[in-house]
Amino acid sequence: MARGQGRTVSNRHVLIARVRERSRQQMEDLGIPLNGAKNGAWLPKDANSRLTGDLSTAHSGEGVHSDAYKQYVFDNLINAKTKPEFIAGLDDLKSDLKGEKTFPTKR
Repeated sequence: MARGQGRTVSNRHVLIARVRERSRQQMEDLGIPLNGAKNGAWLPKDANSRLTGDLSTAHSGEGVHSDAYKQYVFDNLINAKTKPEFIAGLDDLKSDLKGEKTFPTKR
């Protein structure tokens, strides 16, 4: 779909994936569901799927499945000790992804 046509193709992105054992365990210990809304963000499928003016990181091609992204998530949540702190960290990650943050990818 072309940019700016009034619709966007989006994918649900899971902020904490199953493969991040420590962060996943942190979520479980704090009672935050892995598949819940707090752990997800709707992102454009790819850069060409963004609406005009949308700065969101694309689900494909901008590093949200890279090791750099996983480390960024870990670094931003490692010090959260309470459920409100962890949720605030997830909300910060969502804000970052809505502001065109990209991550290095392997080439």
